[in-house]
Amino acid sequence: GMGTGVAGAWAGGSAAGCSSDAGSSSASAPVVSFTTGDDDDDMEGVVGGAGSEAGQGTNILAGDEQGGNGSWAVAGAAVRPRLTLLRTATWTLSNLCKDNFSAEHFAQLRGALRVLPLLLAHADEQVQADAAWTVTYMTEPSGFDVRSVRADVVLQSDCPRAMLHLLVHGATTVQTAALRFVGHVTSGPDTHVHTILRLQPLPAFHNLLRGSREALQREACWVLSNVTAGPPEHVQLVLDLGLVGDVVHVLATGTAVHRTRRQACWALCNLLRNGTPDQVRVAVALGVVPPLAKLLGKLDSEIDEILLLAFLRVIQTGEHHPRSPAAGMTAINMHLESLEELGVIDAVERLVNSENARISSVSETILDLVGPRDVEAF
Repeated sequence: GMGTGVAGAWAGGSAAGCSSDAGSSSASAPVVSFTTGDDDDDMEGVVGGAGSEAGQGTNILAGDEQGGNGSWAVAGAAVRPRLTLLRTATWTLSNLCKDNFSAEHFAQLRGALRVLPLLLAHADEQVQADAAWTVTYMTEPSGFDVRSVRADVVLQSDCPRAMLHLLVHGATTVQTAALRFVGHVTSGPDTHVHTILRLQPLPAFHNLLRGSREALQREACWVLSNVTAGPPEHVQLVLDLGLVGDVVHVLATGTAVHRTRRQACWALCNLLRNGTPDQVRVAVALGVVPPLAKLLGKLDSEIDEILLLAFLRVIQTGEHHPRSPAAGMTAINMHLESLEELGVIDAVERLVNSENARISSVSETILDLVGPRDVEAF
C-alpha cells in the first residue's frame, strides 16, 4: 500500500540525505526512533509544531541536535498510515522549503526527493498540493549560488515526471505549483530546459491557455516566454503544438489583466526575436502582429522596448513581393506593409522622441530601415 511504499522510499531517501557531509551525524537516529515507536498523536503534535515554526520563518534546520530532530520528524511522519499525519508532514515539508535555504539545509532535505513522487501521486488533494509546492520551492531562485545544483538534483529524481502529470489536475493550486515548477526550470540553463522539454510538458498548455482561469494562463505564458527565449529547436516545439495561436487568444480576448498581457507579450516577442527567419514568418502568418501592435504604448516602457525589438525583427525577415504583376513595379516588404497598416510605424515615429534612450534608439533603427516613407504607397 501507499504507507509501505512511502516508508520504503523515505528509508532510501533518508539514507541518501544523511550520506552527505551536512547533517549526517544527527539525522539518521531520529528517523529510526520516529518510525518505530512514537504514538501517532504525539507524532502529529511534533510535526505540526515543526511546520508552524517553519511557516513562521523559524530555522528548524539548524545544525544543532534539536534542529536535526525537528526536521527528521517529518521523515518519520511520512511513513505513518494516518492521513491527517501525512497531511501535516507534507505541509511541514513544504514550509521547510518555502524560504531561501542554504546548500547545507538542502542536503538535509534532498532525501525527500525519494518519497515526494509517491506523495505527488497520492489520492489526497491536500497531500498532492503540499508535495507539489515542496518540489517547486526546491527549484525556486534564491540568493545562494546553489540554484543550479538544486535543480540538477531535482531533475535527476523521479519528481519532474510526477509534477508534469499535475498540469492536468483539477485543482488550481496543484496546477499552479506544477506550472511554477516548469517555469523555474525553464528559466535556468539550456540543459535544464532541454531536460524538462524532453518530458513533454507543453501539450498540456493548450487547455491551460484556453481555459477560464487567468492565473493559469499567466503562468503558462511565463513558461512559454522562457521556452521561446531559447534556441530555435525550443521555439519550434511551441509552433508545432499550435501554442502560438493560444497565446494570441489570451491577448485577443481583451479581458486579461496587465500582468497576464505582459507575459503573453514576452512569449510572442521572444519567439520573434529568437526564432529563425522562417519561424518568424510562420508566426506572422499565424497572426501574432495585430495583437502585439495594439499593445505598443499601452503597458509600460519595458514592454514597448521588447515590442519594438520584435517589430524590427519582423521587418528584417519580411519577404519582398511585387506590387502588381506588371514588370518594373517596385517590390515591397509584406511585413512592413502590415505594420504600416496597423499604425505601428506611425507609433514608432512618435516613440523616436521618447525620453527613454533605449526606446528612442530602437525606434530610430526601425525608421532607418524603413527609409523615406511614401504615404500614398501604403
